[in-house]
Formats: sequence, C-alpha cells, structure tokens
Amino acid sequence: MVTSEEEILKRLHANYENVTALIPEKFRREFRNKIIRPKELGAYASIISKAIEFEVEPAKSTVKNLVRARLSIKGFNRKLMLAGLRSDQIYSEFFKGIFNND
Repeated sequence: MVTSEEEILKRLHANYENVTALIPEKFRREFRNKIIRPKELGAYASIISKAIEFEVEPAKSTVKNLVRARLSIKGFNRKLMLAGLRSDQIYSEFFKGIFNND
C-alpha cells in the first residue's frame, strides 16, 4: 500500500492511464474531459493520503463513492455497459494498489 501523497499521486496517474486504456476509444475523450480529468487526480491523492494517514474509513469510502458518482455523470456508466464494461471494473482499476483491501 502506498502512503505518501506523492506516491499516491504517481499510482493514481498510472491507474488513470490503465483505466483510460480500458475505455473504448470513442468514449475516452469524454472520460478525460468531463468525467474524471487528469488535473483532478491531485485532489484525490490529497484526500486519500489523509484518509490513510489517519485511518479514517469514512473518508476512504467518500473518495470511492465520489469516483462512483463521477462515473455515472451524464449516463457514462450506461455507455460503458453498452460497450461491455462494468463501471466497477473501472472503479477497481482506478484504486488498484492504493487501499489495503483493493
């Protein structure tokens, strides 16, 4: 498990690229520009590092739920389903290696 904000940000960037690769090409631009923007990863890293540092389970859940909510913006999760992807696949890849149980 990564713990420092810098490590978390690096992991999030790597995971973000993996997530983007999973998404069908016709939806990638929308994902990068409207759903989860690369520049937002720093904010996620900050929240995640504090949640891990202080072992705050509600904060961890909040971050996870925020990403889930972002995936549902403008029916994006429906588009993923039509393309044969489940939003939980995207969600799992996004947090891979960041939280203990993920």
